[in-house]
Amino acid sequence: MPSPDGKVTGVRFETGDGATEMQATDIVVDASGRSALTAALLRTLGRPLPEETSVGIDLGYSSCIFEPAATDDQLEGGVHVSRRAHRFARRHAVPDRRESLDRDPRRPARCDDAGKSGEPARLRPALRTSTIYDVISKARCLTDVYRYNFPQSTLRHFDRLEGFPQGLLPIGDLICRFNPTWGQGMSVASQEACVLRRQLSA
Repeated sequence: MPSPDGKVTGVRFETGDGATEMQATDIVVDASGRSALTAALLRTLGRPLPEETSVGIDLGYSSCIFEPAATDDQLEGGVHVSRRAHRFARRHAVPDRRESLDRDPRRPARCDDAGKSGEPARLRPALRTSTIYDVISKARCLTDVYRYNFPQSTLRHFDRLEGFPQGLLPIGDLICRFNPTWGQGMSVASQEACVLRRQLSA
């Protein structure tokens, strides 16, 4: 919500019942991740979008969630099985005893009648060891296989923009989207949040 001079003075949002409300603020932190909100504001104000520097990584993976068999005793910790440097499949254990499997979408997994017939998931990934398969072959697949593509890491140069709206602060993936394989995006966003807290406290 910009003022006539382009300063951001609040946010407009939709409530749970579909009504639109406005909230005045001193500062708006855009942590939406994909730049759509800030980009829309810049276009509304007739301001240029930030220049971008991109590094192609061509990353893709697929995920689905399994409910392990009651007798499964391999849920502590996690398993990561690498085929090549750019291809991977891994197993995660989570507190509710459900697991997710991430793997290269170029070798799609199969969940036959998953979550409908109650039959154990039949998933046959081409892995070097049977550790993951030994668990999921007895498990029930609860979801479809969801595919994700991440073609490039992108840095948006907000620092080069002149006349960027006052009262608006991009943060996290909105500034720089990292290769999600290594968790750098979460680490950098956490550090940015800590810096913001220190600045506001001061």
